[in-house]
Amino acid sequence: MVQISPTVRMASTALTRTGHVHSFRATTARFTARKSLLSSPRLSPSIRHADARRFSDKPPLNSIPGQFESSKADKAGRNQTTNANPSSHPSDREPGTTSPPPPKLEVEDKPRSTTLFTALLVAGGALTVYGIYEIWRNMTIWPKELRSDLRQGLLEDLRGNREISAQYLYRAWKEAKDMPIDKFGYHPYLKLSGIAIALAGVLEADGKAENAYHIYQEALQVLQVEGSDSPTARIRSGLSPQERMRAVAIAYKLGELAHALGKPKEEEEKWLVYSVESVLKDVMGSSEADFEPKEGAAQLKEMMETLRTPRWAVKHDIAAPFEALGAFYSREGKISYAMPLYLQAISILMPPPPQSTTAEDQCRAAQLMGNISELILRTKNDPESLVQAEAWANKGLEIASRVRKGSFTTHPVCEVAYACMLFNLGMIREMSGDQTKARELFTQSLDQSRIIGLHEGIENAEKAIHELGRETSTPTISSA
Repeated sequence: MVQISPTVRMASTALTRTGHVHSFRATTARFTARKSLLSSPRLSPSIRHADARRFSDKPPLNSIPGQFESSKADKAGRNQTTNANPSSHPSDREPGTTSPPPPKLEVEDKPRSTTLFTALLVAGGALTVYGIYEIWRNMTIWPKELRSDLRQGLLEDLRGNREISAQYLYRAWKEAKDMPIDKFGYHPYLKLSGIAIALAGVLEADGKAENAYHIYQEALQVLQVEGSDSPTARIRSGLSPQERMRAVAIAYKLGELAHALGKPKEEEEKWLVYSVESVLKDVMGSSEADFEPKEGAAQLKEMMETLRTPRWAVKHDIAAPFEALGAFYSREGKISYAMPLYLQAISILMPPPPQSTTAEDQCRAAQLMGNISELILRTKNDPESLVQAEAWANKGLEIASRVRKGSFTTHPVCEVAYACMLFNLGMIREMSGDQTKARELFTQSLDQSRIIGLHEGIENAEKAIHELGRETSTPTISSA
């Protein structure tokens, strides 16, 4: 197991001494026998299982090594890929780089979001004139040496030719790593890592998640101190708050992808611990204003839009690493590690007044309160523990209900949190011997789960009602 640094241990110890959490040793067999609805859901990467369009005159994707060589190997072979069109010059290919295709993940197909490029795929994949114009216009923010490959890579991605797109973007990435950083102008490390994120996103969308995993590691490496062979080296000094947060986001993404790829648990833990430590050492203490660019704001916006940078790499979300690492330790049964991480995430998502928070963040905090309730009952089943667990679950339900009633917009995370809190409270009422109230809460959770299509919620609620003593009939679905 990856060793937790003193920084994380100190934070965890301080949080556990707040008086809100008690440690228990025994395990509640009855509670853990039934799968809790409110185990923190992991956000799986949106990896589309698709085949790139192939033409008879296009070479195989052999300009992208299967395991991606180190930066030193990249430098040695960089001069072999100087032509602008990788698909029409066999001499551009690096010898010996062909490798078997990586395994494809069977993950739900989700379209990549875009803000600027609303291009329509018409007549075999042609882009609208407007979409092409925007790509050409925004290329001026990049060094001249990269513009051709970036432009072609982005156009091919929009056309759905991901294999060809990856060839162009990979060559741009190799070129960019060897360029002096000052050639990138404003936000240099955001631009540099952004190219890698764009390439990795194309590889993920093409089912090449293992290759994407290696590119994300290279992207993180350019944000770390030079001269270190450790994949979890400290973030380099002198980076802007946005660039430091980019390193945190990439480490978080690596942990998520390690889980999706079925890598050893130590691998997933390594990245999640690193993301939490980086928040504590390099990000905490920065105000929201620090994350607003003081110079080159328009250029930064253009860069994000041009590369279609995913939300996880842009959003200033310092609570996510704590949530993810807490969920990891919860799955591993390390309750004493998970509890303070959840508490820290709640304090970030719902800071004390006069600071404000969004509806979605409040509902994320509500879900974590349900997680804490569940963890308490996994450690010990006695009257005191039931009281503590019920208090956390009630608070989570109160927050989710208040946000749902007070918002004109439907927030999916709030709808899920509401169903989860009802279920967890039903569990607690059942354990307390109040079967009438438990049945009422389970039925409400079942109704809500059916309304929002939460299949896991439906399954758990139906099973809970059945185990109370009789088979449930189809309840009337109440209006949300």
